[in-house]
Amino acid sequence: IEIIKDCVESMGRMFRNRIKVGKVDMSSNEKLTQQYIDPNAISSGRVIKCFKDGKMVNTTLPTEVSQLSLFCKQMFGPPTSNLWTREDFVQSIQESDLIVLGYFGEGEEEKNFENEIASFIESSLNFSNEIVQKSSMFSVSYQRKINFVVIKPSHIAQSLGIETAPAIIFVKDHGKESSVFDKTYTKENITNWVNKNSRIWVSAIDKITIKRIPEEMNRLACLIFVNSSQNLENLLKDIRSFASEPEFSTAFNFFICENSNDAAKDLRKRFSLEERDCAIGVVRNAKTKYLSNLYQNDKLPTSTDIQNFCKKVTENSQPIFLKSAPVTNSNQTSPAFVFVTSQFHSLIKSPNYDSIVLVYTAFQGNSSVVRNIFVDSAIKCAHLKDHVRFFELDIESNDPPEELDVETVPSIYFCKMENDKFIVRKFEERRTLSNLLRFVSTNTK
Repeated sequence: IEIIKDCVESMGRMFRNRIKVGKVDMSSNEKLTQQYIDPNAISSGRVIKCFKDGKMVNTTLPTEVSQLSLFCKQMFGPPTSNLWTREDFVQSIQESDLIVLGYFGEGEEEKNFENEIASFIESSLNFSNEIVQKSSMFSVSYQRKINFVVIKPSHIAQSLGIETAPAIIFVKDHGKESSVFDKTYTKENITNWVNKNSRIWVSAIDKITIKRIPEEMNRLACLIFVNSSQNLENLLKDIRSFASEPEFSTAFNFFICENSNDAAKDLRKRFSLEERDCAIGVVRNAKTKYLSNLYQNDKLPTSTDIQNFCKKVTENSQPIFLKSAPVTNSNQTSPAFVFVTSQFHSLIKSPNYDSIVLVYTAFQGNSSVVRNIFVDSAIKCAHLKDHVRFFELDIESNDPPEELDVETVPSIYFCKMENDKFIVRKFEERRTLSNLLRFVSTNTK
């Protein structure tokens, strides 16, 4: 027990209030000993075990102070690092979404700020390198990478605009935006300040910030599509003025997408926007997105427009946007009717017949094989056309309706309206003609 206490004491402020130390007499706690201690280790007379987040760390701990201190640093130590050069700073802002910079003097001066340093370190312990923030509106979460960094040389602090110690600066948007801490140096104040500053992301889209909108993102991204760089800074300023309010900051990041920026082209394509279109869009994930009315004649969306649109999204009163190809299939004679997304409700949700739907894309290698089997099945079932019909949807130019919950292509679904309820069953068997015909027969009885 004294070894562990010496270890914790040697770590000083780093482990203050972070480690609780206790001892158990193995001879009088047989059940506890059997549950947690390897019988082969009991013969040594002493065993050190570590518990983190309520679970035992399944590893053998060293019994020397120096080695045990190293283990505790790795297990419990704060996610802080030291910044010695300007190059370290440049690397940090490239690697992290958000940086919290602390400066507490150099050399002997540091000793005057032991409490401030302890508060900074203890606050950092509330943030792993990737911290999850939940939104009460959608029960979604997002990850943000936050680094806590201590500036060591005074000349580096001065080059970053820090004249006196102590000082804490929050840097985000890869160095384009910063904020200075101006409250009492306590763990709670620093933690709340970091949370407030890191909650929102307002930026123009470029090759770096577009990485914040991955295909499988789980935080809402509000995209403001503009066709001119004129008044762009004013628009960013207007967005920042309301983006920190709770109803927006808990759910949205905001990005300006200028049509001349190559990084925004794919985003415009996802919303079927022309180069001159101005609009507001929201991406919830790879499948679900919302789009405002277009703003024509070079008119930019205003701060009020953006707020109202976001409120509609959070209230679920804004219809989901689904990209749809033009309707050009009125004269089709194929046994499997090729439809577009805008026809989903009128064709697939018809109460007059059941539907077998193939979702495919021509760029998927095995789609052609599955399409041939699907068409052969439609031909075999042609005599049932009053009761069941076959449909195809190419998702290269159409967004799949949410009701189908498409995860992979090609996929085949049975769809039916029954007592005003839409029923969907996915074809899960090996895709052969006989299996598909059995699937159709079983579901259309």
